[in-house]
Amino acid sequence: MRSVNIAASTVAVLSACTPGNSVERGEAALPAIRAAVEASFDTLSKAIVAHDWDRVESLLADGDDVTLAMDGQIVLGRDAIMAGFRADSSILKYLDYRWENTRIRVLGPTAAIHATGFWERVAMRSGDTVEIRGTFTNGFQQINGRWEVVHMAASHTPAVP
Repeated sequence: MRSVNIAASTVAVLSACTPGNSVERGEAALPAIRAAVEASFDTLSKAIVAHDWDRVESLLADGDDVTLAMDGQIVLGRDAIMAGFRADSSILKYLDYRWENTRIRVLGPTAAIHATGFWERVAMRSGDTVEIRGTFTNGFQQINGRWEVVHMAASHTPAVP
């Protein structure tokens, strides 16, 4: 009986090490990873639009390794990123927004890139209403079972009327 168990264990280990099986298992996991990243992004985007900065902060990885690259500037660290978000919240209010051409590229079992175009209409503190187009890319990493943002990048261009 023991030799049967050893043989079965050997077959299981060898099949797990076979590249085809590993790839198949990796491919099978892609929809679940994409769905988890999409859910994290959805939570992030709603928190940003609502100016729920505590919620946004909870979605960013902890520490100084988190980066925000926006319109030619780089902000390093979660504390600095959140200070910028909180300072900017008095400038505008989101009236409407949508995501366009969203893509999620799974880099591995614990890493993915979420890239999307966006259109938004915002009310500025000055009273002006502005429409903006741009791109928003986020690097997600699964940390302690949660998909957290480790890198954010955004660029803005004025929308053509």
